[in-house]
Amino acid sequence: ECEELRMITMPSTTTSIGSGAFRACPKLMTSTVNGAELSVEGDIFVSCPFISSITIGKDVKTFECNNLDKAITELIFEEGSQCTKITGNIFGSKSSVTEVILPPSLKEIGSSVFLSSKVSSIYLPESLEKIGDKAFYNYLANDDLIIPENVSEFGAQAFYGASGTKLTLNCRKTNDMQTSPFYKSTYTALELGSDVEYIGFA
Repeated sequence: ECEELRMITMPSTTTSIGSGAFRACPKLMTSTVNGAELSVEGDIFVSCPFISSITIGKDVKTFECNNLDKAITELIFEEGSQCTKITGNIFGSKSSVTEVILPPSLKEIGSSVFLSSKVSSIYLPESLEKIGDKAFYNYLANDDLIIPENVSEFGAQAFYGASGTKLTLNCRKTNDMQTSPFYKSTYTALELGSDVEYIGFA
């Protein structure tokens, strides 16, 4: 327990943060995490009633996390972020985050990132190239989702069971679409961008 701790900044040498690492810090409000290849377990801020945001430092290139603490309502990527990949069930069913703005450096959304997520608004950057297995599996939001033009690879069951009002694929060429990416999804509208040239096996 750290009763007076209010802010945490992790050094760039950090590689992992374990579950319960900052348990019972009653005055903790913000945290900035760093480390080029950073893995964060879930529930690292148990019994920290005032923590509401985590900032991903600009030097983080790969961010992996499962079950982001329910207390966290905002995940912020620092200006100038070099992050190219996020993976793990970051925004799962327990997450309280409602809006996600991913950095312009991001190239890959890995496996299960938005699995069973209720995030209502997601901004996907134009730099995005790959959406991994089950990335939006059972994604439960009701907002529109726009897939940018540089995405060329969809993992297996990427949007399996996902729901929403409209899914727009602006990808110019989707040449690697794995097994059943849209199976059982309940989007009311699917729009293909005018530059789409090819959609592979679905």
